[in-house]
Amino acid sequence: METEDASRLLLASLFSISPDAIISVDQEHRVTSFNDAAENIFGYQRNEVLGQPLDLLLPERFRVTHAREVHKFGNAPEVARLMGERVGIFGLHKDGHEFPAEAAICKLTLGEKRNYSVLLRDVTERKRQEVHNQLLMHELEHRLRNVLTRFQIMIEHSAGGGAFRDALLDRVKSMLRSYELLGRTSWRGVAVNDLITDQLKPHVSNDNSRVEGPEIVLNTDATQALSMVIHELTTNAVKYGALSVPEGHVAVSWRQETALGAREMFVLEWREYGGPVVKPPKRKGYGTNLIRELLTYEFSGTVDQHYAPEGLTCNIVLPLDRLLATP
Repeated sequence: METEDASRLLLASLFSISPDAIISVDQEHRVTSFNDAAENIFGYQRNEVLGQPLDLLLPERFRVTHAREVHKFGNAPEVARLMGERVGIFGLHKDGHEFPAEAAICKLTLGEKRNYSVLLRDVTERKRQEVHNQLLMHELEHRLRNVLTRFQIMIEHSAGGGAFRDALLDRVKSMLRSYELLGRTSWRGVAVNDLITDQLKPHVSNDNSRVEGPEIVLNTDATQALSMVIHELTTNAVKYGALSVPEGHVAVSWRQETALGAREMFVLEWREYGGPVVKPPKRKGYGTNLIRELLTYEFSGTVDQHYAPEGLTCNIVLPLDRLLATP
C-alpha cells in the first residue's frame, strides 16, 4: 500500500512540474485533469476547464476533424502516438489567439470506459526562430550571390581575355550553381545525385552519361567542395576527354565502404570511355591540383587519377562523417 501511495505521489509530482501541458479527457472528451503547465499555456485556471469539452482548447475549424481522429485512434490497436508521428496542430488560448503546438496522445481502457491523456507543447517560439533563421539564410544567400555576380561582371569587363578568363568565369558560375542548390534546401544540404547531375547538365544527356549511387545528403562545405571537383572533371572531359567527341561517355558512381578501423568512407568513381586516346599530362594543371589539394587537406581524403588510354578514371575516397548533412 505504501508503495502504491509513493507511486501516486511521484506521478502527481511529475504531473505538476512537467513543462508540457498534460491534459486527460474521458470517453466523451471532457477534461478530467489539467496540470500547471496547461494553465500557463492555455491561460485557463484548472477549475475553469475541468468537466468542459476538449473543444474549448481547439480552434473551431479543427474540432470536427480532431474528434474524428481521436475516435479513429480509440479504435486502433496502438496505445500511443508520439509527437513526431502527428502532424502539427494548433491550440486556442483563453484570450482567443491560436498557437502552433505538438502533441502526443495515449489511451487507457478500464472496463467499458476509455480515457485519453494528451501531452502538448507550445512551439510558437521554435517556429518563430525557424522563420527567423530562414530569413537570415535567404539574406546571406542573396548577398553572397550578389558578391559573386559582381565578381563575374568584373571578370567579363576586364581588359584582355582568353582561356584564363573563360575558365575563371566558368568556375564562378559553377559556384553560383552550388549556392542555388543549397538555397533550395535552406542550406540544409544537397543530395549527391542532385549536385552531380546539376554540374553535368550543360554538357551531357542520357545517351552519353550515367549517374548512380545511394541517397547521401552532403553538408554545406562538402557540397561546395564536391561541386568544384565535379566542375573541374567535367571541364577537362569537355576539352580533352570523353565529352569532347559525340561517341564519348562519362559514368559517375558512388557508394559507402567500411575502411580499416571500421570508419565509413564515401567512395566516388568518375570514369570516361569512348573518347580520344588519353595521354598522361606532362604537368599537373590548376584543376588537377585543386581536386587533389582541396579534398586532401580539407577532408583528409585521397584522390587517385589514372590516365588509361581508353579514358580517365578518378577515384575519390573521403570520410563519410566529414560530408554528411545533419538530419
